[in-house]
Amino acid sequence: MELNAVIEMLDRVELLRRERGISKTDMYTQSRTSSSAISQWRTGRTQPSQTSISNLAKVLGTSPEYLVYGIKKEPSPVQGGLSAKQLELIGLTAQLSDEDVSVLLAAARAQIASRTVPDDRQ
Repeated sequence: MELNAVIEMLDRVELLRRERGISKTDMYTQSRTSSSAISQWRTGRTQPSQTSISNLAKVLGTSPEYLVYGIKKEPSPVQGGLSAKQLELIGLTAQLSDEDVSVLLAAARAQIASRTVPDDRQ
């Protein structure tokens, strides 16, 4: 995770913590996360583990996807059918310029087209 993404995640953690009226001490205790670990994430010295993110999400009553990518807490019908890798890709594209997203879309379409072989026997 890039440092900016970690900081955005920690901002969402703090917002939810305040909205839910959970003290920092309770959040740290219930999520088995320390204030020093979060400080190290914020400075880029270490990365949050998937377990830490999942534990924080559970304590805050949200999903890990919301914490990491800002994807809405209530999954839409489309999100419900997506894999973790697909959700990650969506989250990553939010950090790209429109031009970069267009390049990725073109590459994905080309990859799919190369796998599709028309059946001339019909």
